[in-house]
Amino acid sequence: ETSSAWIAANGSAVLSLNKFDNRLSLRSAIEPSTLFEFNLPKLGPPFSDQFIERRPVDVRFVQQKEKVTLEADYIWHELHGILLTVVAECSSNGALQLSHRILRTEEAAPSSDLKLKLDLPISLTQAVIPYDGTFLDLSTGAGATPLDYWKPERLSENWIFFRRLNCTCGVVWNKNLKPVRSHRNYAFEQSIGSLAIGESYSTAPLQLFVDTFHDWKQLRAHALEQSSLFPY
Repeated sequence: ETSSAWIAANGSAVLSLNKFDNRLSLRSAIEPSTLFEFNLPKLGPPFSDQFIERRPVDVRFVQQKEKVTLEADYIWHELHGILLTVVAECSSNGALQLSHRILRTEEAAPSSDLKLKLDLPISLTQAVIPYDGTFLDLSTGAGATPLDYWKPERLSENWIFFRRLNCTCGVVWNKNLKPVRSHRNYAFEQSIGSLAIGESYSTAPLQLFVDTFHDWKQLRAHALEQSSLFPY
């Protein structure tokens, strides 16, 4: 822990939670830039863009064999009786699982349509994406187009691969989730529903990888839960 962040390192992966803006970041010890950086999710609807200052009421680290998990609890004042926990599980091979746990702590007006929305703040520079049933390399030529050009509903599989200066990265999401547009980013919305007092709900984890898979075919095989895949 430092004056500005809670930090955990596992292998070459470095995970940190900023104390001032609650941004959760993942980087590699061999890469100068931050590879992934997430704001806290939004609960709704509606999903407000208003800035709200928050501080975690508790931050803890749990170590289990080759995994280190950071958990941070936030009281959600806009929705009475809600405790949201950020759960980031970091493995020594550079894999991170990011999920959120929502706990109903007090009685409140029922909300049967409560949802969680998490923005995916990524750049598609040097990316490979599955799009309209084929595979596009966005590193050169006409494919090197800003993120807001590529429509999330036309991603035909549940992964994105990136090349960075000194490493490779990847994102994999649950097959039942569909990315949506959130301003200029992609985002994922998950339904929580109505919770009774003491009841909790954990979202399907988002999987992030730093130098775990060295080409997009390996990442795709993992995403589709097959050991050997060919693109065509």
